Amino acid sequence: MKTPLTDEYLKVIDGIQDAEPKPFFYTRLKARMEKKAESYSIWQPSFAFALSVVLVFNIYFLKSYEAVPKNTNPAQAFTNGYELNAAFNY
Repeated sequence: MKTPLTDEYLKVIDGIQDAEPKPFFYTRLKARMEKKAESYSIWQPSFAFALSVVLVFNIYFLKSYEAVPKNTNPAQAFTNGYELNAAFNY
């Protein structure tokens, strides 16, 4: 269904021209992307530092982890872990 408003919109769309990039746009873009790719390294100092901190904490907590015996009551294991002295009557 055509209306005067849709005819006006179609005339406007027909008059639109393709945008043209500035000369050598793609050459500059490619050079910028290659430069950024060369400068990026996953082993940057900040990443390496953060990774080493995480590894140190993991090793520390794994070394300090005490295994709970399999026949221990979970409630009793909880109170023992927090050094609580509670008597359970059940």
